[in-house]
Amino acid sequence: MADVSNLDFRYSPIKTLQVGDFDGLTGLQRLSLRGTRLTTLPEGVFDSLTYYMAYLRLNDNHLTALPEGVFDSLTNLEYLNLTGNYLVGLTRNDPLFAGLPNGVDLQLGGQTEVNAGLKPWMLYEGFRLGQEKRDNAGSDQGPRPPSH
Repeated sequence: MADVSNLDFRYSPIKTLQVGDFDGLTGLQRLSLRGTRLTTLPEGVFDSLTYYMAYLRLNDNHLTALPEGVFDSLTNLEYLNLTGNYLVGLTRNDPLFAGLPNGVDLQLGGQTEVNAGLKPWMLYEGFRLGQEKRDNAGSDQGPRPPSH
């Protein structure tokens, strides 16, 4: 099963995960557990998803807390979506995310939290970690800093 790169369990009736559920999926790059009614994640559940794992969707579940270090093994993660859960007070600076790589697109609540290492001009509306907002005419001229 090392050649499986994408698993989409969106809105499946999965209520729990166990450590070992993803063992053998060493080539997995994208995992969507959106809307599966998960209430908790066990510590170490993602430990076997290390090198290739880039996109993880945990949004629209019933998560109320996350174990410390649950994302630490995901050293190449580019996108993590936790919106639509019950993770009260969770912010980008939470120690839970300390092990995530710089520049990860972290979705919390209704807003995208951005990495503190970005330049101030990158924080204007429409710029999100290398993806510039295109105008209605479809211009692809890249991001422009806000005028002062």
